[in-house]
Amino acid sequence: MMTATDLAIRLHLDRHARSWRGTCPACSYPRVFSLRPGRDSGALIYCANGCAQDELRAEVARIAGGTWKAPKPADVQTLADVRQKRKA
Repeated sequence: MMTATDLAIRLHLDRHARSWRGTCPACSYPRVFSLRPGRDSGALIYCANGCAQDELRAEVARIAGGTWKAPKPADVQTLADVRQKRKA
């Protein structure tokens, strides 16, 4: 299974403090795609341009050649979930 680091290398993303960022594989918009390590060696993906998670998962799986396991929808956190946890 491909790790978040392997995926970031394959997608040519730049390393930041807690994530890798770069061009979105689904919409090709520069500097809007974010990838961070998730549970069980998986990766959490997000596009600030508004690409749907299904689109992102499909495109990343295509690029990874079937070696990437998308997180289950229950494992994916929305921005609202993250903000709510920060307030608590």
